[in-house]
Amino acid sequence: MRKLLTNIGLILAVFFFAVSCSRAPKPQPSFDISVRNDTATVFDEVKIQFGSHLAWRDDPSIAPAQRQTILWDAEPPSHDTAEVHILEHKGGQLHVIKLSVEALKTLPPGKHELVFSVTALDKAQVYVDGQPR
Repeated sequence: MRKLLTNIGLILAVFFFAVSCSRAPKPQPSFDISVRNDTATVFDEVKIQFGSHLAWRDDPSIAPAQRQTILWDAEPPSHDTAEVHILEHKGGQLHVIKLSVEALKTLPPGKHELVFSVTALDKAQVYVDGQPR
């Protein structure tokens, strides 16, 4: 009887181990992140801080009415805010704009287009798949 109980315990342990290991990870959204210059100022350098990523392009200049993708396939943010760092062409002054990205954590799985639209040197808006957030 003791051997039977030991065998049943072993079988249950193997079963629970197999079930716990077979769970597929929950699919998450991913983001292609762009910055759009909706001002009249040329930006000499643009960087974004998104979760643990600080990203920029080799040719970071963005003219008015232009857009530049800076980060591809980014994971959902680990923080509730993101930052856009802008270096002005005239005067070389650095501006940092903080944006709320908390709503991105609730998006469905799949690829999403995220755009930080800079409307002033101290103001920007977040767009996800073409819609303001």
